[in-house]
Amino acid sequence: MVSALVMMLMAACFPLNGAIDHAVGGERGWTLEVDYRAWAKTQQFRVGDNLVFKYQRGDHNVIEVDETGFKDCAAKPAATVLDTGKDVIRILTTGKKWYICTVSIHCSVAGQKLEIDVLPQAHSPEASPSDMKPPPSSLANMRSVASSYVVIVLVAVAVIFC
Repeated sequence: MVSALVMMLMAACFPLNGAIDHAVGGERGWTLEVDYRAWAKTQQFRVGDNLVFKYQRGDHNVIEVDETGFKDCAAKPAATVLDTGKDVIRILTTGKKWYICTVSIHCSVAGQKLEIDVLPQAHSPEASPSDMKPPPSSLANMRSVASSYVVIVLVAVAVIFC
């Protein structure tokens, strides 16, 4: 019973796919006077990751566009406008993605636009099943590591609640 609870806690806290939340623009967020091209070069975007656009609600917005929309700083009339101030976009496919702010001249003059290149998941379904199976000798190591996590979690719970 306890081990099942611990495993559920671990699954919730440590996703197996290794997805990453990318805070767009780092500490500055989604705002003016940020070099988003330079910021994007410091990141590695993968399918399953999230882009998190943080900004003061009412000051900006986020719209996913195509390459032409990115170059022209123009969104299609039916485009979905995100404007909550903490917009999260889950990356679902590989390839280039483009995002702009359509408030005033934020994109065209201030450069508030983001282009990223998305890679496949680290353990993509394209890998053969034999590549994903651990060798039999590593099963004992996995059990040992799992036992260590259980001990660590139980100690942490004891420290927090005792």
